[in-house]
Amino acid sequence: MIIPRRTRLQRKIITLLIVVLILGFGSYAILSLVSNSEALLTQNRQKAETLSNALKSGIRTVMLSGEGEQAKELIRDIRKNLMYVEKLRIYNKKGDEVYSNEVEPDSTEVWSLAMKQAILDSVQMVLQTGQSMEFTEDTHQGTRFMTRLDPLFNDPQCQKCHEDDHPIRAVIEVSSSLTPIENQIRQNRNYSVIVGLLTIFLSWLVLGFFLNNVVVRPIHHIGDVAERVGRGDLSAHIEIVSDDEIGELAQRMNTMIRELRTKFNLEKFVSQQTISAAASADSGEIKLGGTRERLTVFFSDIRGFTSFTEKTDPEKVVEVLNMYLSYQADIVKAYGGDVDKYVGDELVATFSGSEMVERAIRCAVEIQQRTAEIIMEYQLDLGVGIGINVGEVVVGAMGSPDRMDYTVIGDAVNVGARLCQSAQKHQILLTKTAYNSLQNIAGLNDLEIHLHPFDQLQVKGKTHPLETYQVRYGSQLQPLPVSG
Repeated sequence: MIIPRRTRLQRKIITLLIVVLILGFGSYAILSLVSNSEALLTQNRQKAETLSNALKSGIRTVMLSGEGEQAKELIRDIRKNLMYVEKLRIYNKKGDEVYSNEVEPDSTEVWSLAMKQAILDSVQMVLQTGQSMEFTEDTHQGTRFMTRLDPLFNDPQCQKCHEDDHPIRAVIEVSSSLTPIENQIRQNRNYSVIVGLLTIFLSWLVLGFFLNNVVVRPIHHIGDVAERVGRGDLSAHIEIVSDDEIGELAQRMNTMIRELRTKFNLEKFVSQQTISAAASADSGEIKLGGTRERLTVFFSDIRGFTSFTEKTDPEKVVEVLNMYLSYQADIVKAYGGDVDKYVGDELVATFSGSEMVERAIRCAVEIQQRTAEIIMEYQLDLGVGIGINVGEVVVGAMGSPDRMDYTVIGDAVNVGARLCQSAQKHQILLTKTAYNSLQNIAGLNDLEIHLHPFDQLQVKGKTHPLETYQVRYGSQLQPLPVSG
């Protein structure tokens, strides 16, 4: 299954990092806003307290100088110079308002009767307890105020003009609007949001660029190479551009490709039986020896090759030999055979399983047909003789523990080789044993492949002559008869 190329890893990493940024920056922004808000409120409280203390000091000075009427003027001056102050009032010992900052009598009234009553109640509490009070108020227009009430104590110096039967002779009210603070907090919040969004956006761009070039693109390149290797292209190579984990992965992939290339090339020098034996070795090591099996052995030999080599340059000889052996090996493989070895200009193969003799005969016919095409195309006088036999053979590793060949050995192999030596150009011979092992002669006849008894051949190593059969096929090539 081919996975669509989507930067899923990149999206996952960026999403995770952005979530972390949002949580981290959001937490920092919230804490900063809370801290900033508290700082602004504290600053406002300090201003109100400082103003109240200054006003108390001013009133005390005015009163001691005997110019009490100047207190109202003092309040008005303070109100004019301090624009953040909304109200400045003084209440006497009974809680009645005696001075205020009514500098604009025609201004819109924003204080409801309930609010005024709440303030008067708070004034009475300050008069009773002697403790300062601080609270916020909301007007019916939606404006919030911070109000501070501070007691003005009846000091001994003041008792010359005032009676000494009350410890507090006045309460000072200072009210300032929280609108500037709220606007500042809102501005800080908006600024934090904008900075946060810009930070996240820039982080997304930087992380996207970084991950795409440092992580995703190299991984895609490794994936492309892996797909090429999967399709059999072992020439693929990964360019290593970093020394991190991805670079190490690329290095391992290149090592794997080199080892696969070496293994693939080595497999060209051995038979499929050798590869299967190596893969199925229990202990990981192939041991000398073999097993008995009934196989069809197939020999093909190029006729006239010796004289051809005498008249031809060595490079041309190798080129022609490789051409002949290549198409023969391809045809053997197409019919389920296994090339056991090459001996000079001779090919040795084996067939096993169902209808192994039929497949070997059809393979031989196709080799002869292809050889005829090669002869006509390249104007070569190099035919092929083929011998086929069936019998019990030993299949296994032969040689020494340090250098062995996985091959087939037995009398059936020797007979097949001798039969091939007796076959002429374009001729296919098989033993009676192979003929008797046929399972589907009718199927061969349907393909215009016919078997006819041939001469008895006296082969080396055998006391009695060898009964043989010749394969005739189609009308394109007529095998030459061999005289007894």
